[in-house]
Amino acid sequence: MVQRNHLEASRFSTVLPDLDQQTADSTHDTAHIDAPENTAPVTFNIMQGVTIEELTKDNDQLERALIAVSKDFTIKDEIIEYLITQREELVDRKLAPSKDNRDPSDTRREIKHLTLIKQLTLEVKRLKAELEVAHKQRKNTLETQKLIDHLAKENRQLKEERAITEEHKGKKRPDDELSTHREHLKSTTDMEKRIQELEEKNNRLNKNLAVAKKNPKAAPKTEKKIEKLKEQKASLKKEVAFLRQREIDMKFKECHKANQDGVSKDMAKVLKRYYEMEEQFGQMKIQIKKDLETLHAENEQKIQRKVEDRLTENEQKIQKQLAECFEDNKKSIQEHGKEIKQQIEERLGENEMRYREHDKQVQERLGVNEVIWGHAQEMKQHVKESLAGHNQKIKESISEHDYKMKESIVRHDHQIKESIARNDQNIKERLDECLKDNEKRMQEHEKKVQGQADHILASARHMEQAAHKAVDAHAVVLSEINEQGYFTRMIPMKKIPDGMVQVTGVHGEGCLYVQRNKIPTYNHFRSLIKSAWGLTLSNNCYIHVWDQGSFYSGYRRITITPDSGCLNGHKFTCTN
Repeated sequence: MVQRNHLEASRFSTVLPDLDQQTADSTHDTAHIDAPENTAPVTFNIMQGVTIEELTKDNDQLERALIAVSKDFTIKDEIIEYLITQREELVDRKLAPSKDNRDPSDTRREIKHLTLIKQLTLEVKRLKAELEVAHKQRKNTLETQKLIDHLAKENRQLKEERAITEEHKGKKRPDDELSTHREHLKSTTDMEKRIQELEEKNNRLNKNLAVAKKNPKAAPKTEKKIEKLKEQKASLKKEVAFLRQREIDMKFKECHKANQDGVSKDMAKVLKRYYEMEEQFGQMKIQIKKDLETLHAENEQKIQRKVEDRLTENEQKIQKQLAECFEDNKKSIQEHGKEIKQQIEERLGENEMRYREHDKQVQERLGVNEVIWGHAQEMKQHVKESLAGHNQKIKESISEHDYKMKESIVRHDHQIKESIARNDQNIKERLDECLKDNEKRMQEHEKKVQGQADHILASARHMEQAAHKAVDAHAVVLSEINEQGYFTRMIPMKKIPDGMVQVTGVHGEGCLYVQRNKIPTYNHFRSLIKSAWGLTLSNNCYIHVWDQGSFYSGYRRITITPDSGCLNGHKFTCTN
């Protein structure tokens, strides 16, 4: 049965130059598509080498899915494209090349059937293009767009005139009228803000309604939400209309109460025209929206009718063609049945002959295997005997080797003991000689070390005395530091109260005062800044005092202290 199906599938496969020549894969593909709620999900099985019955079933399933898609326009375009591609793949698999020969009449029928399927796919694509055109017609036409632009321009002009008249009106009014006008402006601005808020809320509700309309078969919760949104929208429209009417009435009352000149009357006319234009603009928007909705609905209905009519016609044509093809296939299958039976009987006879020959070959091989098994047993016995003799020889050689090893170990131990006794005697004699030599050398070295120690102690005492003298000298006198960094001559330094030290200046015109505890050694004093040590005290460090009719000059006191935050840095303070 499998072979017959394969022959039938190969017989009804041919190549058409008019259609696509892409070959399908040999693997079995399965595509599952979720149809609308009123139709069951459809599964398409596409495989090269299936029968005509399976192909007709798949074709019918595709037709039903396409009709369901055309009825429900809310389905996504991706599903439609996928169905069309599935139909094209099915056509390509039907038109796959075949190795067997077939009758020309069968090929002509198959070509007609497949060309009809191809025309159906092209018509579906064309209907899809018409749907896209209808969706584009939903947008505003050129005439409505021009009308909206004209109304918006007139609205802007009215707003500008209103602003100019309000400015002119505010200049001529007295203080009382200005205060009332400001209060009225506040109320109108509040009302405008409220209207804007309501309009924004209305826009949000419209968007929510549009989203809800896209899913007409939603859950009951979403339907309840849609009803609530519609009620809110109606109430908001009423409130907006009421607020606008109230604002218009207030403007008219203000204009009647004012009793003003011709400018205010013109302003009132402009305001009236402005509000009339606003109402007309709103009505035009509503009317345009309604016209577009009706136009879109009519276009959708027309397209839906066309799609349904053409799909029904195509379905009838395809069913007729499939019925004819099915009858032809039955006749061809009956004709080929006899040939297939003869081929099967011939192959069975050939298989029996081969089976008998195979049995003879097996019997011959069994005899040869018995002879080989006898030779193997003889070889096994011979190997066992040779292994036993070899093991006996190995045991005898091992025992002889153990006896020889024991004798050699005993001789080696006796020799080692004799050599150890000789080495002990030689080592004792050498140690005694070394000890005598070391004692003589230690006595000579102790004499030399005692003389060097006396010399070192004497030099240490001299160094200590010189260090004490140097410290005393530095406590009294320090040397001057020049630009090269070494000392040229000694300068006097004396202690003064408050723990300070007075040092004569470089130029002999003043003194430097340094805290003594900050320079305990000469190294601390050496780290003072050179420029500070060479400071001229004749200009900046003089102070001139006028005391009881007499004028005298004195020196300022400069104090230098090391800076704790910076190494080799100092702070300078100058006092009277």
